[in-house]
Amino acid sequence: MGDSLSQTLLEARKLANTDPDRARAMFEALAGTSPCGSWSEAQVELAYLAYHQWRLDEVAFRANAVLSLSDVATPWATAVAGVLTNLAADWSDGPVDEDLLLRSAIACVDANDPYNAAVARSLVASSRLRAGDRRAAIGHLRAAADLYEAAGSMTGGAGVLLRLSDALVANRDIDGAAVALQRGLAHLATFPYGGQDVRKLTEKVRAAELALRGARPRG
Repeated sequence: MGDSLSQTLLEARKLANTDPDRARAMFEALAGTSPCGSWSEAQVELAYLAYHQWRLDEVAFRANAVLSLSDVATPWATAVAGVLTNLAADWSDGPVDEDLLLRSAIACVDANDPYNAAVARSLVASSRLRAGDRRAAIGHLRAAADLYEAAGSMTGGAGVLLRLSDALVANRDIDGAAVALQRGLAHLATFPYGGQDVRKLTEKVRAAELALRGARPRG
């Protein structure tokens, strides 16, 4: 039974880009089975789909279902569920659980998922900034940038580096902010065919770099 469910999960993931409706139906069928490893990963896949359709209540519901049964869920599903429930909370203007996010970030790295680890560290950084703890936020933003780049994200790392530069400017570290922006531009330049998202972010980072030059003391 377990092998059959694992095979169905694998097939659904293969179909996700070419036949999303069929893939969703397969994930939903798995989510309707007794809780197990494949069940937990199907719940996470459905939470992802809900997130991209802005159904935040469903994201939280499915993520929390996995967290409540972490003894049968896979380590990857538990880790990502910890990120997704906080992502839904953040977009709903609610508080995030920083301890859960940090545990999830570590678990995502252990599960070879640096992208979701980056999302977790970025959420912690935002929470620390809201709390006025800029020093801690800067450390989390640096970690998130490294993780996004490790994941091969086109825009995630550069976006975080833009936020990092703002935090460093507020900390009066103009040189550090300039380095962050230059790193972001260098990364974006490695995706010449990255499309509109890359082009728009490149424009934002270049504008920030230009503004930073104007903010430097003369003499």
